Amino acid sequence: MRRQVDLAAGPDLDLVPLLNIVVCLVPLVLLGTTLIKVGIIETEAPRFCQGCSINPSDSPPLGLKIHLGQSGMVVAAQGEDRLRDTPVHLATEDFAGLYRLLDEAKARHPDETLVQVSADPGMPYRALVRVMDVTRNRLSGSVTDATDLASADRLLDDRGRPLLLFPDVVFATAP
Repeated sequence: MRRQVDLAAGPDLDLVPLLNIVVCLVPLVLLGTTLIKVGIIETEAPRFCQGCSINPSDSPPLGLKIHLGQSGMVVAAQGEDRLRDTPVHLATEDFAGLYRLLDEAKARHPDETLVQVSADPGMPYRALVRVMDVTRNRLSGSVTDATDLASADRLLDDRGRPLLLFPDVVFATAP
């Protein structure tokens, strides 16, 4: 018996070479994914709590807030602090001025660790990361300008661990 071949359907495709290429490419793609560097910024989600206190002391929390906008930075506080009555406006790139303000606030509130950071849409990512860097570490010496800020070393405690300024950076929604 002879088989009848339907010539309208066309010849069978030979998929073996195509499958061989795919089998060779899959390990290369998997190897490439291990070489991708992913940057992570440690931060916490905002804490919303009614009637409970984040800090164990009896003093009200400082509620320090930093907002990055197109016209500059605004530093304000909720607690009993001079920043509560008069928020301070700084230039967008005045990170040395921001550090001085935060260092003064830390001197008045040594137990406070939380700062809320918000930014306008379209702000450069590097500016937001720079604000987070400035808020976290205490620096040695006096910081008067950007070169002092860039060249200052982190202060260390007796055990060689860095002394922290406001290590708990929380992202907040823009006002």
